[in-house]
Amino acid sequence: MKKAKAVSVTASVTAAALLVAAPAAFAGNGGAGMVTGTVTGSGGDGGVASIPRPEWDNVLFGTSGTGGGAGLQVAAVNNKGQAAIAKVAANGKFTLKVPKSKISSLALVLLTGTKRTSGPILLARSGGKGYVLMTTKTGALGKIVVHVGYAAVAKKLSSREYSKAAAGAVKLSSNGRPNFVPKALAIALKEKGYRTDNCAAKPYPTGADPSTPGSELIDQVYGQVWILKTLSQAEFEAIDLYPTWFGWVKNTPREVLGTGVFDKSPGCASDGLFSYKQMYGHNWLNVAAVDGVNEPVDEAGLITKTTNIKYEDVTWKVGVVVNMLTAPSGQRYMLKTRDLSRTSDTSTLPAGWTISPKCTLKTQLQLPLHNRVTNYRTSNGDSFQAEEGGLDSSFNLTPYCN
Repeated sequence: MKKAKAVSVTASVTAAALLVAAPAAFAGNGGAGMVTGTVTGSGGDGGVASIPRPEWDNVLFGTSGTGGGAGLQVAAVNNKGQAAIAKVAANGKFTLKVPKSKISSLALVLLTGTKRTSGPILLARSGGKGYVLMTTKTGALGKIVVHVGYAAVAKKLSSREYSKAAAGAVKLSSNGRPNFVPKALAIALKEKGYRTDNCAAKPYPTGADPSTPGSELIDQVYGQVWILKTLSQAEFEAIDLYPTWFGWVKNTPREVLGTGVFDKSPGCASDGLFSYKQMYGHNWLNVAAVDGVNEPVDEAGLITKTTNIKYEDVTWKVGVVVNMLTAPSGQRYMLKTRDLSRTSDTSTLPAGWTISPKCTLKTQLQLPLHNRVTNYRTSNGDSFQAEEGGLDSSFNLTPYCN
């Protein structure tokens, strides 16, 4: 059997301050063509805290510009799903290998450090239109500048390096911004599932204990976390994510130490209001919005940081064994969950970070995790959480422990 030829695309990406504060790089493999580039910052959209969300903009929620370069991804995508994806390296460069037999139907989509797409990457702009589809000649893209809702190759590509097919063309506004999602990506970037309720006064499903752990699906395109508390682990593992659901992942199974009750879904005006979505034969609850996922805290990636927007009251019950992570700044974070598949009970920490000795609670401990919540995950998968800014350095576990 003949091996498919590979096409390489290279480039550098520059992200606007709104999306990426520092240059970042991508690296990856795939199949037939190699695309390279460099992602850089400042597409002139700084200062925008949020954006409207009709059609084109509904693939981006708007962010305040937290996070650095590592954690970015670039994907080759069409309406049938994802053909290849590459992670970003610290220097902003990426290499993406794409199956040559598919490359002419594929567009590049940038996932920012917040795991929310900035939109397709425009390969070229001409005559009031932008073009997103690649060809077998697509290769070294050079700098890619990230704007709000889209990204664009900075240099002028030759007409052979991008396709002018109607499915990949999009009208541009006077400032060069796409007015809608091109047909070639309409299904890939469309919100998946069916919303049965949006901020409705609807409690948890009958028979589901709000304090028990649940199965989680994460939508990296729209930055949402959906939970279901009535599935067994085997039933959750049996769910095969549809290939056309670009950007969706399952959360890893967790051992829950601090059990939480959610007061409301993100974006809802008051407590007791929840949003639900029908997916894979079940009604899933929206418990969090994502504003930064697995961003490396240190060069070795021993600790990663995820920022969620959620409204959860957490209880650590008597008898639970806990400890705390302390950042170099003195801010502290409580151990909330652990990786069920961990191979070690100890974490390797970067300089300046410490973990307190474990203790068994003799008194129940309750903490709110409201609005912006920081989640640090250490090398063995332990998850330490607190509201943004952490617990005060004066907080300690001694009064609660044996």
